[in-house]
Amino acid sequence: MKTKEITIELIYQFGEDVFEDREYFIEWLTLPCRNLAKKKPVELLDSGMGRLEVYNALGRIEYGIFG
Repeated sequence: MKTKEITIELIYQFGEDVFEDREYFIEWLTLPCRNLAKKKPVELLDSGMGRLEVYNALGRIEYGIFG
């Protein structure tokens, strides 16, 4: 997926699917993540490259890869 195609809306949809719970996903966004070098996912949403990193981290979580 191209960086430009990854919107915050897409990340929210994917995150809610991965966590199967909107509130848990929103909490995850505010916590340091090992798959993101211990950065908070919400800190990366302001750039295309950051959104790509968050999207990829969600993909790893979906497949059980936690870092």
